[in-house]
Amino acid sequence: MDESAPYIVEVDLENGEEFIDLADTEDTVFELEGGLRPAQTIAFRILVVVGEIDYAAVAADAKASADDDTEAGGEVLYAPGPITYLPSEVFHATTLPDVPEAPAQVTVGKFTSSWIRFICGKSPADNGKAITEYIVHVDDGSLGGSSASASGRQGEAEFVACRTFTIAVASNKNAVGKAIRIDSLAPGSRLAFRCAARNELGLSAFSPITHARLKILPPSEPLPPTLVSARETALTLAWRPPESVGGAPRNELAYCLSMAAGAESFKPTFRGGETTAEVSGLAPATEYTFRLVASNSKGESPPSTVVTFATAAGVAHPPTKLKIDGTVAPTSLRMVWTAPLVTGGLPVSAYRVYLNSALYLETEQCHARVNGLQPGLSGTLEPVAAAQVLHPAARPAQPAAVTVTAMTHDSIEVAWEAPDSQGAPLLSFELSAVAVARDGTEHTLPGLELPGRARQACLADLTPSTLYKISLVASNSTGASNPSQEVAVTTPPPPPGLPPPPLAPPSVIGVTLDTLVLGWAPLPAAAQDPRAPLSAYVVYQEALARTGSVEKQHKPTLSRVYMDKEACATLRQLDDAHVYRFALALRNRVGETPRGPWTEWLTLAPQPPPTPPPAPRVGETTASGVEVSVALPERDGLAPFVRLDVLARIVYAPSLERSETMTLASGAVLSYTSWAPVAAVPVAAGMAMPVPVVVSGLSPGMSLELASVAWNALGMSPRSERATATLRGMPPSQMEPPALASTGAVGQESIGLRWHPPEHDFGAPVFKYVVYSEVGLDDAGLPIREQLLTTTKTAAEISGLSPGTRYRFSVAGVSSEGISAPSEVLDVMTLPPRALAPQPPMVQPHSEPARANAGEVTLVWDEAAPMSKARKRKLAKARKARGVVPTTQYELFVDETDAGDGWRLIYAGSLPQYEFQIPDEAGVRVKVRGLGAGGERSAFSSVVAVSRGKYVLEAGDVPSASASASESESESESDDEAPDGSTPFDGPSRGRSSGERPMQLWMAGVGVAAAAAAVAAGLWFGGEETQ
Repeated sequence: MDESAPYIVEVDLENGEEFIDLADTEDTVFELEGGLRPAQTIAFRILVVVGEIDYAAVAADAKASADDDTEAGGEVLYAPGPITYLPSEVFHATTLPDVPEAPAQVTVGKFTSSWIRFICGKSPADNGKAITEYIVHVDDGSLGGSSASASGRQGEAEFVACRTFTIAVASNKNAVGKAIRIDSLAPGSRLAFRCAARNELGLSAFSPITHARLKILPPSEPLPPTLVSARETALTLAWRPPESVGGAPRNELAYCLSMAAGAESFKPTFRGGETTAEVSGLAPATEYTFRLVASNSKGESPPSTVVTFATAAGVAHPPTKLKIDGTVAPTSLRMVWTAPLVTGGLPVSAYRVYLNSALYLETEQCHARVNGLQPGLSGTLEPVAAAQVLHPAARPAQPAAVTVTAMTHDSIEVAWEAPDSQGAPLLSFELSAVAVARDGTEHTLPGLELPGRARQACLADLTPSTLYKISLVASNSTGASNPSQEVAVTTPPPPPGLPPPPLAPPSVIGVTLDTLVLGWAPLPAAAQDPRAPLSAYVVYQEALARTGSVEKQHKPTLSRVYMDKEACATLRQLDDAHVYRFALALRNRVGETPRGPWTEWLTLAPQPPPTPPPAPRVGETTASGVEVSVALPERDGLAPFVRLDVLARIVYAPSLERSETMTLASGAVLSYTSWAPVAAVPVAAGMAMPVPVVVSGLSPGMSLELASVAWNALGMSPRSERATATLRGMPPSQMEPPALASTGAVGQESIGLRWHPPEHDFGAPVFKYVVYSEVGLDDAGLPIREQLLTTTKTAAEISGLSPGTRYRFSVAGVSSEGISAPSEVLDVMTLPPRALAPQPPMVQPHSEPARANAGEVTLVWDEAAPMSKARKRKLAKARKARGVVPTTQYELFVDETDAGDGWRLIYAGSLPQYEFQIPDEAGVRVKVRGLGAGGERSAFSSVVAVSRGKYVLEAGDVPSASASASESESESESDDEAPDGSTPFDGPSRGRSSGERPMQLWMAGVGVAAAAAAVAAGLWFGGEETQ
């Protein structure tokens, strides 16, 4: 091919096999630049032009096209002869991938004053690499900077400190379209949003910024106003803006101060935006009540807590109308005056009388006698100075409410003005705080005592997001003032990113005479905010001089003794003249957490080991010994360990009574009641722990409790926890006799048994049990036992037994060391065959009305009583049940007494009916039972109370015809007939009890004819069925 031949380059940018001409060239190298996307696949082909081109025609056509406004048409190539295009094969090329395209703008959804929903924008193209996640930045000004709306910042400056949300889309492509909610925002917050997409090549450009603003709320309840100054006729009050201004600018807040005097209602005395106000025109020494309301464009806050302040007392005017009363004696005179009209708001407590400007006497009355004067003495009584009001020293006045000057999540700083000392210097203040939990329970913090010159204090170690009620009491030599008005303030939540507070105190891991080593679990990285990682652990120390009990000293010295990143602290230069305790806090760039719990008080004076050793570990046991591993305690009491003792006491010994003791070859004396040392291990420096010890000379099957103690030069440590060891070599101990598994465990052909494992297995666990039946005695008089079954459980059911037969059972345990002796026997009899308990008797009045009115009735039961076919089938089925013998005879008993103890037999026969005359209006009670051919007795039927016109079943429910013999009540020997032929009723009638309402079987107060008609209709008197 001629290299000088022209080429046509065609390209398919969309890879849709629709090629367009891109360029004509004679070069064999072509570059395509611009207009392409990352990871775009492009199809190329080259057309080789074969033939001679008429370039003059091409130039003429180009000139004609330039002169014409329309596009030139026709062929691109011109030739005098035929032109041939030879296409190459199609080949493809792909541009390199890149980071994703910038996503669309964040969409803001619903929002309120405290939360907002948003949806992240989606990137239009991933540029060749799948997007793995989206990053959303939200700037609300809560992380150290202010939001764009507040600061006026725009662009990147808005997101210097912001929240970051990551949306993973690798496994869920639809996650980017789901709304995300941000809670706990401040009302009126202005927020800025932007998002970016990430693939494996990096992060895309950020989307355009979206701005939003939350709704504004009315302000929160403000703190009550505080007293700035009190004059005779005016009070100056000040207050702080409420904790939450609802999102509105603070300079738009307005306040309304209302006042009430005595029982009057509140009336506004000030409206405006200032935070101070002077209320004038008041009376001296008078109390006034105030409350404050803040407002913004959205409304008013709730009123503040009501506070009461008093104006100052004024100076009393002098008394008036001073004069001599009566005749002046040579050495005395009597003077009188009138009380002043203006006393400054307080009552006059005393008058002072001056003679010639010198104090002469003091009185509480408006008159006085002046004695002891010299005859002829002349003097001057000045009315203005002759009497003045005196106010004796008293308890300080009620302090004004404290003012909160600063607050963090764990501290509150307050200040106050000194109250009127009432004539005696202020000696002290007590600042009190009450914490109110979320459930409303209150906890009073220890009071903070301050000197009388103090005017500010800080309450520390508080709980974040907790309401505190703060009050102040002033004291002088006369006593304590009334508490100031409580100020309620809630600590803010911890700053976002603050580490979680410690939940446990640091542990003591090393102690010397002047050094203490503390350790604690490091804070996991997962519990730290990645934007504010942990910067230091902080250890605080409180020290008290050892001059008395810790409880009596309430002013320990607090200091910070460690701040570093390591999770342990070595504290030096301590001494044994103090006791110490320590607490831990965590710190990062956001701030410091509240202190965690304190350790116990510690001393560095040498003492016996203060902590016990760990419990011994029991190793291999034999028939005569046991191997035990013991170790030293964690702390040595500041004196080196010298010995470890192994202690033991007996739990069980097969051949040893509880009052006896056992002496080992080492000389140790073991008993059931006290601990005895059985081995001693000398301790050397650097000795490896734990130490194995063998206790030997014991008896097979013996069970011991083992413990250990450690010694230093000053004494013995507390005893360790106990461990139990049981020696091998004996079968289990004899078991207790088996018992019935439950109250219904005895049947006519089966008995349910249960038992407890043996008390001692002597180190070889019981793995199965053998149940025996004693069937008689051999020639030597020993019991003959037959093995009935073996089981791994502690219960079994013995079946295939005969009704009414006595059986004797015993059980034994089996271990790898053998089988125990059989237990004592359980003697039990299966239930005998029984007749079926009859149905309660029913009453049929006589068909003749006259005889029916005379009380003649027929008592019927079972087949003689009206019943449905279904009930007849149930009765027949019950009589065929196993263990039920046919009923051949019935016995009917009657009781005519009120006490229920006069039962007598009135009928014995094979028919289930009996004609009977009710003796009087009081009526009688009847019951019936069945007898088998062999004399087997059934249980009694329910008791029926029969009177003329009324019949009542006294038992709870009518027995079902399907009741089996096993459901019958058990009878004792007292059920036998008495010598007079009667049978005592077994137990009081439930129908006569106060708590049970009998069930009426027949109607009361109806005519006898109607009753006879009901009987003829086959009414089932039990209320269950009708024929």
